[in-house]
Amino acid sequence: MQLLKKYSAVLFFVIAFPLIGFFAKNFILEASTDIYAHIPQESDVVIEVNTRNFISEISYQRIYQETYFLNKMYPPKDEEEEDYEEVINEDESLNMGFDVFSKIVLFREQWATENIWIAVLKYTNKEDFQNFILSKSPDAHFAFGDTYAIVQLNASSNQEKLNEHLKKISNKEIKGFTERIDLNSIFDPNKEINCYMIPKVTSDKQLIEGQLSFDFLGDHIEIKGDFTPIPNFDPSEKIAYAADSDAALSIRSCLNVFNSIYWFNQERIENIPDYNQMAFDYNGVDCYLTKIDNLSSAPPFKSFPKMKLAFDISESQIWYDFFDSLHANGQIAVDTLRNEFYTKDNAFFRYDLTKDHFRLMQTPFELEPNVDEHVYFDLHMNIDPLLENTKILIDQENPPSMLEQSIIPAFAKERIEAFKDIASIASINFQLKEGENNMVAAEGKIIMKDKNGQSMVEGLSFGTALLLYLKGFGL
Repeated sequence: MQLLKKYSAVLFFVIAFPLIGFFAKNFILEASTDIYAHIPQESDVVIEVNTRNFISEISYQRIYQETYFLNKMYPPKDEEEEDYEEVINEDESLNMGFDVFSKIVLFREQWATENIWIAVLKYTNKEDFQNFILSKSPDAHFAFGDTYAIVQLNASSNQEKLNEHLKKISNKEIKGFTERIDLNSIFDPNKEINCYMIPKVTSDKQLIEGQLSFDFLGDHIEIKGDFTPIPNFDPSEKIAYAADSDAALSIRSCLNVFNSIYWFNQERIENIPDYNQMAFDYNGVDCYLTKIDNLSSAPPFKSFPKMKLAFDISESQIWYDFFDSLHANGQIAVDTLRNEFYTKDNAFFRYDLTKDHFRLMQTPFELEPNVDEHVYFDLHMNIDPLLENTKILIDQENPPSMLEQSIIPAFAKERIEAFKDIASIASINFQLKEGENNMVAAEGKIIMKDKNGQSMVEGLSFGTALLLYLKGFGL
Protein backbone atom coordinates (compact mmCIF):
# COMPACT_ATOMS: atom_id res chain seq x y z
CA MET A 1 0.00 0.00 0.00
CA GLN A 2 2.81 2.40 0.88
CA LEU A 3 4.48 1.66 -2.47
CA LEU A 4 1.17 2.31 -4.25
CA LYS A 5 0.77 5.64 -2.44
CA LYS A 6 4.33 6.57 -3.33
CA TYR A 7 3.85 5.97 -7.05
CA SER A 8 0.40 7.58 -6.99
CA ALA A 9 1.99 10.73 -5.57
CA VAL A 10 4.60 10.74 -8.33
CA LEU A 11 1.90 10.18 -10.96
CA PHE A 12 -0.16 13.04 -9.53
CA PHE A 13 2.92 15.29 -9.60
CA VAL A 14 3.63 14.47 -13.28
CA ILE A 15 0.00 15.04 -14.31
CA ALA A 16 -0.64 18.10 -12.17
CA PHE A 17 1.89 20.49 -13.66
CA PRO A 18 0.71 20.18 -17.28
CA LEU A 19 -2.83 20.75 -15.97
CA ILE A 20 -1.70 23.75 -13.96
CA GLY A 21 0.01 25.10 -17.06
CA PHE A 22 -3.16 24.58 -19.09
CA PHE A 23 -5.39 26.39 -16.60
CA ALA A 24 -2.84 29.15 -16.11
CA LYS A 25 -2.53 29.74 -19.82
CA ASN A 26 -6.23 29.54 -20.65
CA PHE A 27 -7.99 30.84 -17.57
CA ILE A 28 -5.97 32.29 -14.70
CA LEU A 29 -3.42 34.22 -16.72
CA GLU A 30 -5.65 35.39 -19.57
CA ALA A 31 -4.61 39.02 -19.74
CA SER A 32 -6.97 41.90 -20.39
CA THR A 33 -6.41 44.07 -23.46
CA ASP A 34 -7.68 47.30 -21.87
CA ILE A 35 -4.02 48.22 -21.52
CA TYR A 36 -4.16 49.28 -25.19
CA ALA A 37 -6.23 52.33 -24.20
CA HIS A 38 -3.09 53.93 -22.76
CA ILE A 39 -1.18 53.90 -26.06
CA PRO A 40 -1.19 57.35 -27.75
CA GLN A 41 -2.41 57.48 -31.32
CA GLU A 42 0.82 59.09 -32.57
CA SER A 43 3.04 56.19 -31.45
CA ASP A 44 5.11 54.74 -34.28
CA VAL A 45 6.22 51.51 -32.53
CA VAL A 46 4.13 49.39 -30.13
CA ILE A 47 5.54 46.26 -28.44
CA GLU A 48 3.42 43.84 -26.43
CA VAL A 49 4.96 41.30 -24.06
CA ASN A 50 2.63 38.44 -23.11
CA THR A 51 4.03 37.59 -19.70
CA ARG A 52 1.61 34.69 -19.17
CA ASN A 53 3.31 32.81 -22.03
CA PHE A 54 6.71 33.38 -20.47
CA ILE A 55 5.53 32.26 -17.04
CA SER A 56 4.00 29.08 -18.45
CA GLU A 57 7.21 28.05 -20.26
CA ILE A 58 9.57 29.12 -17.46
CA SER A 59 7.49 27.12 -14.95
CA TYR A 60 7.68 24.06 -17.18
CA GLN A 61 11.45 24.38 -17.57
CA ARG A 62 11.90 24.89 -13.82
CA ILE A 63 10.05 21.66 -13.04
CA TYR A 64 10.96 19.32 -15.89
CA GLN A 65 14.43 20.62 -16.80
CA GLU A 66 15.54 21.52 -13.29
CA THR A 67 19.28 20.91 -13.69
CA TYR A 68 19.48 22.86 -16.94
CA PHE A 69 17.33 25.69 -15.56
CA LEU A 70 19.29 26.10 -12.33
CA ASN A 71 22.66 25.95 -14.09
CA LYS A 72 21.52 28.73 -16.42
CA MET A 73 19.83 30.95 -13.88
CA TYR A 74 22.01 30.19 -10.85
CA PRO A 75 25.41 29.12 -12.19
CA PRO A 76 28.02 27.86 -9.69
CA LYS A 77 29.35 30.75 -7.66
CA ASP A 78 32.77 32.07 -8.61
CA GLU A 79 34.59 33.74 -5.74
CA GLU A 80 35.77 36.48 -8.10
CA GLU A 81 32.30 37.19 -9.48
CA GLU A 82 29.10 38.42 -7.90
CA ASP A 83 26.58 35.65 -7.26
CA TYR A 84 23.49 35.80 -9.49
CA GLU A 85 21.36 35.05 -6.46
CA GLU A 86 22.27 38.48 -5.12
CA VAL A 87 20.70 39.99 -8.24
CA ILE A 88 17.60 37.80 -8.31
CA ASN A 89 16.29 38.42 -4.82
CA GLU A 90 13.08 36.50 -4.20
CA ASP A 91 11.86 38.78 -1.41
CA GLU A 92 12.36 41.79 -3.65
CA SER A 93 10.53 40.18 -6.58
CA LEU A 94 7.47 39.63 -4.41
CA ASN A 95 7.32 43.35 -3.60
CA MET A 96 7.73 44.87 -7.07
CA GLY A 97 4.15 46.07 -6.92
CA PHE A 98 3.05 45.15 -10.44
CA ASP A 99 0.99 42.29 -11.84
CA VAL A 100 3.38 39.77 -13.40
CA PHE A 101 0.42 38.00 -15.06
CA SER A 102 -0.68 41.05 -17.01
CA LYS A 103 0.54 42.15 -20.43
CA ILE A 104 3.33 44.71 -20.62
CA VAL A 105 3.22 47.27 -23.41
CA LEU A 106 6.03 49.49 -24.63
CA PHE A 107 5.57 52.23 -27.20
CA ARG A 108 7.68 54.91 -28.86
CA GLU A 109 6.68 58.46 -29.69
CA GLN A 110 8.66 60.77 -31.96
CA TRP A 111 9.04 64.22 -30.46
CA ALA A 112 10.62 67.18 -32.27
CA THR A 113 14.23 66.29 -31.46
CA GLU A 114 14.05 62.88 -29.79
CA ASN A 115 12.36 59.51 -29.58
CA ILE A 116 10.70 58.70 -26.26
CA TRP A 117 10.06 55.13 -25.06
CA ILE A 118 7.34 54.53 -22.47
CA ALA A 119 6.13 51.34 -20.74
CA VAL A 120 2.65 50.53 -19.43
CA LEU A 121 2.35 48.02 -16.58
CA LYS A 122 -0.56 46.96 -14.40
CA TYR A 123 0.27 47.67 -10.76
CA THR A 124 -1.01 45.86 -7.69
CA ASN A 125 0.39 48.19 -5.03
CA LYS A 126 1.24 51.79 -5.87
CA GLU A 127 3.70 52.29 -3.00
CA ASP A 128 5.56 49.03 -3.62
CA PHE A 129 5.81 49.74 -7.33
CA GLN A 130 7.07 53.28 -6.74
CA ASN A 131 9.69 52.08 -4.25
CA PHE A 132 10.80 49.33 -6.63
CA ILE A 133 11.22 51.71 -9.59
CA LEU A 134 13.05 54.36 -7.55
CA SER A 135 15.37 51.74 -6.03
CA LYS A 136 16.48 50.81 -9.55
CA SER A 137 16.48 54.33 -11.00
CA PRO A 138 16.26 57.25 -8.54
CA ASP A 139 15.64 59.70 -11.40
CA ALA A 140 12.78 57.71 -12.93
CA HIS A 141 9.66 59.48 -14.16
CA PHE A 142 6.25 57.79 -14.01
CA ALA A 143 2.55 58.38 -13.45
CA PHE A 144 -0.28 56.26 -12.04
CA GLY A 145 -3.75 55.74 -13.45
CA ASP A 146 -6.52 53.76 -11.79
CA THR A 147 -5.02 50.44 -12.91
CA TYR A 148 -1.84 51.02 -14.88
CA ALA A 149 1.50 52.70 -14.24
CA ILE A 150 3.08 54.72 -17.06
CA VAL A 151 6.89 54.61 -16.91
CA GLN A 152 9.27 56.72 -18.99
CA LEU A 153 12.20 54.56 -20.17
CA ASN A 154 14.72 57.07 -21.54
CA ALA A 155 15.82 60.61 -20.73
CA SER A 156 14.25 63.66 -22.35
CA SER A 157 15.32 67.25 -22.91
CA ASN A 158 11.63 68.23 -22.59
CA GLN A 159 11.02 66.66 -19.21
CA GLU A 160 8.52 69.19 -17.90
CA LYS A 161 6.25 68.73 -20.93
CA LEU A 162 6.80 64.98 -20.80
CA ASN A 163 5.70 64.81 -17.16
CA GLU A 164 2.39 66.37 -18.17
CA HIS A 165 2.18 63.93 -21.07
CA LEU A 166 2.66 60.95 -18.72
CA LYS A 167 -0.24 62.18 -16.57
CA LYS A 168 -2.50 62.54 -19.60
CA ILE A 169 -1.63 59.03 -20.73
CA SER A 170 -2.35 57.61 -17.26
CA ASN A 171 -5.76 59.34 -17.25
CA LYS A 172 -6.47 58.30 -20.86
CA GLU A 173 -6.77 61.95 -21.91
CA ILE A 174 -5.04 61.26 -25.22
CA LYS A 175 -6.33 59.97 -28.53
CA GLY A 176 -5.97 56.21 -28.34
CA PHE A 177 -3.92 54.12 -30.73
CA THR A 178 -6.78 51.64 -31.08
CA GLU A 179 -8.83 54.34 -32.83
CA ARG A 180 -6.23 54.06 -35.55
CA ILE A 181 -5.27 50.36 -35.45
CA ASP A 182 -7.22 47.45 -33.93
CA LEU A 183 -4.41 45.73 -32.01
CA ASN A 184 -6.80 42.99 -30.84
CA SER A 185 -7.09 41.76 -34.42
CA ILE A 186 -3.36 42.11 -35.16
CA PHE A 187 -1.57 40.86 -32.04
CA ASP A 188 -1.51 37.09 -31.50
CA PRO A 189 -1.96 36.25 -27.78
CA ASN A 190 -0.20 32.91 -28.34
CA LYS A 191 3.08 34.66 -29.24
CA GLU A 192 5.43 35.83 -26.53
CA ILE A 193 6.12 39.21 -28.15
CA ASN A 194 4.12 41.17 -30.72
CA CYS A 195 5.25 44.35 -32.40
CA TYR A 196 3.50 46.90 -34.61
CA MET A 197 5.45 49.67 -36.37
CA ILE A 198 5.01 52.57 -38.73
CA PRO A 199 8.27 53.29 -40.62
CA LYS A 200 9.57 56.84 -40.62
CA VAL A 201 8.10 59.05 -43.34
CA THR A 202 10.56 59.92 -46.11
CA SER A 203 10.16 61.26 -49.63
CA ASP A 204 10.83 57.75 -50.93
CA LYS A 205 8.96 55.78 -48.27
CA GLN A 206 7.99 52.29 -49.44
CA LEU A 207 6.39 50.66 -46.39
CA ILE A 208 3.31 52.07 -44.66
CA GLU A 209 2.95 49.80 -41.63
CA GLY A 210 3.78 46.31 -40.43
CA GLN A 211 3.64 43.80 -37.61
CA LEU A 212 6.04 41.19 -36.25
CA SER A 213 5.60 38.33 -33.78
CA PHE A 214 8.33 36.54 -31.80
CA ASP A 215 7.76 32.88 -30.95
CA PHE A 216 10.20 31.42 -28.40
CA LEU A 217 10.81 27.83 -29.47
CA GLY A 218 13.49 25.25 -28.60
CA ASP A 219 16.90 26.49 -29.68
CA HIS A 220 15.66 29.55 -31.56
CA ILE A 221 13.19 32.42 -31.64
CA GLU A 222 11.07 32.53 -34.79
CA ILE A 223 10.11 35.89 -36.27
CA LYS A 224 7.07 36.20 -38.53
CA GLY A 225 5.11 39.14 -39.87
CA ASP A 226 4.16 41.26 -42.81
CA PHE A 227 4.28 44.88 -43.99
CA THR A 228 1.92 46.88 -46.15
CA PRO A 229 3.72 48.61 -49.03
CA ILE A 230 2.69 51.94 -50.56
CA PRO A 231 0.07 51.72 -53.36
CA ASN A 232 2.61 52.32 -56.15
CA PHE A 233 5.19 49.94 -54.72
CA ASP A 234 7.18 48.17 -57.44
CA PRO A 235 7.54 44.48 -56.39
CA SER A 236 10.09 43.88 -59.16
CA GLU A 237 12.73 45.98 -57.37
CA LYS A 238 14.83 43.53 -55.32
CA ILE A 239 18.22 43.73 -53.63
CA ALA A 240 20.98 43.97 -56.24
CA TYR A 241 23.79 42.48 -54.15
CA ALA A 242 24.17 39.17 -52.35
CA ALA A 243 24.77 39.16 -48.60
CA ASP A 244 28.24 38.12 -47.46
CA SER A 245 27.81 34.91 -45.45
CA ASP A 246 31.39 35.18 -44.17
CA ALA A 247 30.89 38.65 -42.65
CA ALA A 248 30.13 39.12 -38.97
CA LEU A 249 27.30 41.45 -39.98
CA SER A 250 25.90 41.72 -43.49
CA ILE A 251 22.88 43.79 -44.60
CA ARG A 252 21.37 44.33 -48.03
CA SER A 253 18.37 46.54 -48.77
CA CYS A 254 16.52 48.15 -51.65
CA LEU A 255 14.10 49.74 -49.15
CA ASN A 256 14.80 53.06 -47.46
CA VAL A 257 14.52 51.58 -43.97
CA PHE A 258 17.87 52.93 -42.73
CA ASN A 259 17.99 56.72 -42.62
CA SER A 260 20.56 57.25 -39.88
CA ILE A 261 24.13 56.11 -39.24
CA TYR A 262 26.29 55.86 -36.15
CA TRP A 263 29.85 56.90 -37.06
CA PHE A 264 31.11 54.30 -34.55
CA ASN A 265 30.70 56.78 -31.73
CA GLN A 266 27.84 58.14 -29.64
CA GLU A 267 26.75 60.57 -32.34
CA ARG A 268 24.05 59.55 -34.79
CA ILE A 269 23.94 61.11 -38.24
CA GLU A 270 20.29 61.69 -39.09
CA ASN A 271 18.42 62.21 -42.36
CA ILE A 272 20.49 60.04 -44.68
CA PRO A 273 19.23 60.89 -48.20
CA ASP A 274 17.14 58.36 -50.10
CA TYR A 275 18.98 55.63 -51.97
CA ASN A 276 18.26 52.84 -54.47
CA GLN A 277 20.40 50.09 -52.91
CA MET A 278 22.29 49.72 -49.65
CA ALA A 279 24.99 47.15 -48.84
CA PHE A 280 26.78 46.96 -45.50
CA ASP A 281 29.37 44.43 -44.29
CA TYR A 282 31.12 44.72 -40.94
CA ASN A 283 33.90 42.54 -39.56
CA GLY A 284 34.94 44.23 -36.34
CA VAL A 285 37.20 47.18 -35.66
CA ASP A 286 40.88 47.88 -35.00
CA CYS A 287 41.32 50.35 -32.13
CA TYR A 288 44.76 51.93 -31.79
CA LEU A 289 45.46 53.35 -28.33
CA THR A 290 47.14 56.77 -28.34
CA LYS A 291 48.65 59.07 -25.75
CA ILE A 292 45.97 60.49 -23.50
CA ASP A 293 45.42 64.22 -23.97
CA ASN A 294 43.55 65.60 -20.97
CA LEU A 295 42.66 68.72 -22.95
CA SER A 296 40.95 66.80 -25.74
CA SER A 297 37.37 65.58 -25.69
CA ALA A 298 38.16 62.82 -28.19
CA PRO A 299 38.74 59.28 -26.83
CA PRO A 300 42.39 58.12 -26.46
CA PHE A 301 42.31 55.85 -29.50
CA LYS A 302 41.87 55.84 -33.26
CA SER A 303 39.39 53.34 -34.65
CA PHE A 304 39.41 51.79 -38.10
CA PRO A 305 36.13 49.90 -38.63
CA LYS A 306 36.63 46.88 -40.90
CA MET A 307 33.60 47.56 -43.03
CA LYS A 308 32.12 48.07 -46.46
CA LEU A 309 29.18 50.45 -46.81
CA ALA A 310 27.71 51.28 -50.21
CA PHE A 311 24.70 53.36 -51.24
CA ASP A 312 23.64 53.28 -54.88
CA ILE A 313 22.11 56.70 -55.55
CA SER A 314 20.32 58.63 -58.27
CA GLU A 315 20.01 62.12 -56.74
CA SER A 316 23.74 62.77 -56.53
CA GLN A 317 23.50 66.50 -55.76
CA ILE A 318 21.48 65.77 -52.62
CA TRP A 319 24.27 63.43 -51.48
CA TYR A 320 26.98 66.02 -52.29
CA ASP A 321 25.10 68.57 -50.22
CA PHE A 322 24.62 66.06 -47.41
CA PHE A 323 28.34 65.25 -47.28
CA ASP A 324 29.28 68.95 -47.40
CA SER A 325 26.91 69.68 -44.52
CA LEU A 326 28.62 67.04 -42.35
CA HIS A 327 31.95 68.76 -43.01
CA ALA A 328 30.58 72.28 -42.49
CA ASN A 329 28.92 71.32 -39.18
CA GLY A 330 32.14 69.83 -37.82
CA GLN A 331 30.79 66.30 -37.66
CA ILE A 332 33.65 65.04 -39.84
CA ALA A 333 37.07 66.33 -40.88
CA VAL A 334 37.78 65.64 -44.56
CA ASP A 335 41.02 65.10 -46.50
CA THR A 336 39.82 65.52 -50.09
CA LEU A 337 43.23 64.72 -51.58
CA ARG A 338 43.32 61.26 -50.00
CA ASN A 339 39.53 60.75 -50.00
CA GLU A 340 39.54 60.17 -46.26
CA PHE A 341 37.70 61.60 -43.29
CA TYR A 342 37.53 61.06 -39.56
CA THR A 343 34.85 61.77 -36.96
CA LYS A 344 35.03 63.80 -33.75
CA ASP A 345 35.62 60.50 -31.92
CA ASN A 346 38.55 59.56 -34.20
CA ALA A 347 36.88 56.91 -36.36
CA PHE A 348 38.71 56.83 -39.71
CA PHE A 349 37.25 55.97 -43.14
CA ARG A 350 38.07 56.14 -46.79
CA TYR A 351 35.20 57.41 -48.91
CA ASP A 352 34.14 57.51 -52.54
CA LEU A 353 31.32 59.83 -53.65
CA THR A 354 30.28 59.84 -57.31
CA LYS A 355 27.07 60.53 -59.22
CA ASP A 356 26.20 56.83 -58.87
CA HIS A 357 27.24 55.83 -55.37
CA PHE A 358 28.53 56.79 -51.92
CA ARG A 359 30.92 54.35 -50.23
CA LEU A 360 32.75 54.05 -46.91
CA MET A 361 35.57 51.53 -46.44
CA GLN A 362 39.14 50.86 -45.42
CA THR A 363 40.10 49.36 -48.79
CA PRO A 364 38.29 49.35 -52.18
CA PHE A 365 35.80 46.50 -52.67
CA GLU A 366 33.43 44.87 -55.13
CA LEU A 367 29.99 43.44 -54.38
CA GLU A 368 28.62 40.12 -55.61
CA PRO A 369 25.33 40.26 -57.59
CA ASN A 370 22.22 38.85 -55.91
CA VAL A 371 20.58 35.74 -57.39
CA ASP A 372 17.45 35.56 -55.19
CA GLU A 373 14.66 37.36 -57.01
CA HIS A 374 12.26 37.61 -54.06
CA VAL A 375 14.17 39.54 -51.35
CA TYR A 376 13.89 43.26 -50.53
CA PHE A 377 15.93 43.23 -47.30
CA ASP A 378 18.44 40.69 -45.98
CA LEU A 379 20.30 40.69 -42.65
CA HIS A 380 22.77 38.13 -41.29
CA MET A 381 24.62 38.55 -37.99
CA ASN A 382 27.11 36.18 -36.31
CA ILE A 383 27.67 37.29 -32.71
CA ASP A 384 31.05 35.78 -31.76
CA PRO A 385 32.94 37.11 -34.84
CA LEU A 386 31.71 40.60 -33.98
CA LEU A 387 33.55 40.29 -30.67
CA GLU A 388 36.54 38.28 -31.86
CA ASN A 389 37.34 40.81 -34.58
CA THR A 390 37.46 43.74 -32.20
CA LYS A 391 41.20 44.34 -31.73
CA ILE A 392 42.92 46.65 -29.23
CA LEU A 393 46.31 47.72 -30.61
CA ILE A 394 48.97 50.36 -29.89
CA ASP A 395 49.46 53.47 -32.04
CA GLN A 396 53.20 53.39 -32.67
CA GLU A 397 53.33 57.03 -33.81
CA ASN A 398 51.78 58.41 -30.62
CA PRO A 399 51.75 55.58 -28.07
CA PRO A 400 50.25 55.81 -24.57
CA SER A 401 52.39 55.31 -21.48
CA MET A 402 53.87 51.88 -20.78
CA LEU A 403 51.50 51.47 -17.84
CA GLU A 404 48.49 52.21 -20.04
CA GLN A 405 49.82 49.85 -22.69
CA SER A 406 49.99 47.05 -20.14
CA ILE A 407 46.60 47.66 -18.51
CA ILE A 408 44.10 48.90 -21.11
CA PRO A 409 44.45 46.16 -23.79
CA ALA A 410 44.33 43.41 -21.17
CA PHE A 411 41.24 44.94 -19.56
CA ALA A 412 39.49 45.39 -22.92
CA LYS A 413 40.26 41.81 -23.94
CA GLU A 414 38.96 40.54 -20.60
CA ARG A 415 35.67 42.43 -21.00
CA ILE A 416 35.21 41.22 -24.58
CA GLU A 417 35.78 37.62 -23.52
CA ALA A 418 33.41 38.07 -20.58
CA PHE A 419 30.66 39.33 -22.87
CA LYS A 420 31.36 36.49 -25.30
CA ASP A 421 30.91 34.00 -22.47
CA ILE A 422 27.50 35.33 -21.44
CA ALA A 423 26.16 35.92 -24.99
CA SER A 424 23.70 33.08 -25.57
CA ILE A 425 22.82 34.06 -29.15
CA ALA A 426 24.78 32.46 -32.00
CA SER A 427 23.28 34.26 -34.99
CA ILE A 428 20.41 36.39 -36.26
CA ASN A 429 18.84 36.12 -39.70
CA PHE A 430 16.03 38.32 -40.99
CA GLN A 431 14.48 38.97 -44.42
CA LEU A 432 11.75 41.06 -45.99
CA LYS A 433 10.58 39.33 -49.14
CA GLU A 434 7.79 39.17 -51.68
CA GLY A 435 4.65 37.91 -49.96
CA GLU A 436 1.08 37.06 -50.87
CA ASN A 437 -1.66 39.56 -51.76
CA ASN A 438 0.87 42.30 -52.57
CA MET A 439 2.24 42.24 -49.02
CA VAL A 440 5.88 42.23 -47.93
CA ALA A 441 6.51 39.14 -45.80
CA ALA A 442 8.91 39.15 -42.83
CA GLU A 443 10.78 36.01 -41.77
CA GLY A 444 13.64 35.53 -39.37
CA LYS A 445 15.35 33.47 -36.68
CA ILE A 446 17.37 34.27 -33.60
CA ILE A 447 19.45 31.13 -33.10
CA MET A 448 20.82 30.19 -29.67
CA LYS A 449 24.22 28.65 -29.02
CA ASP A 450 22.87 25.88 -26.79
CA LYS A 451 21.11 23.44 -29.14
CA ASN A 452 19.75 21.46 -26.19
CA GLY A 453 18.42 24.45 -24.31
CA GLN A 454 15.26 26.55 -24.47
CA SER A 455 15.31 30.00 -26.07
CA MET A 456 13.24 31.61 -23.32
CA VAL A 457 15.56 30.38 -20.56
CA GLU A 458 18.59 31.34 -22.65
CA GLY A 459 17.20 34.82 -23.13
CA LEU A 460 16.38 35.23 -19.44
CA SER A 461 19.83 33.96 -18.47
CA PHE A 462 21.47 36.38 -20.90
CA GLY A 463 19.44 39.31 -19.58
CA THR A 464 20.43 38.53 -15.99
CA ALA A 465 24.10 38.10 -16.90
CA LEU A 466 24.02 41.31 -18.93
CA LEU A 467 22.84 43.24 -15.89
CA LEU A 468 25.87 42.00 -13.98
CA TYR A 469 28.15 42.77 -16.93
CA LEU A 470 26.89 46.36 -17.19
CA LYS A 471 27.06 46.71 -13.43
CA GLY A 472 30.80 46.07 -13.75
CA PHE A 473 31.02 49.28 -15.78
CA GLY A 474 29.00 51.20 -13.23
CA LEU A 475 25.94 51.37 -15.53
